[in-house]
Amino acid sequence: MCPNLKYPLLYIEWCDAQTLVTEWQSAKEVLAWAKSEIIVICQSGYLLAESKKYLVLASKYNPQTDREDQFAEITKIPKTWITKRKRISISS
Repeated sequence: MCPNLKYPLLYIEWCDAQTLVTEWQSAKEVLAWAKSEIIVICQSGYLLAESKKYLVLASKYNPQTDREDQFAEITKIPKTWITKRKRISISS
């Protein structure tokens, strides 16, 4: 079991940027693609940093007792992309 966690655990949903294929496209093809659904990413992680413009989540957290904590799978997300945010509470 993890010791007392120092970082809040969040669940967020955010709209991801998309890139069309790298080959040449006609305007008609691009406009049809532009009307397609927006990709919404569902993610949970430990909140490491937050500013007015972004937040930083780590999907993996390795608390340490004898050295600095370690993190992996870190994502920096612009706040304007976030559509839903919830704090997750862990009960034992």
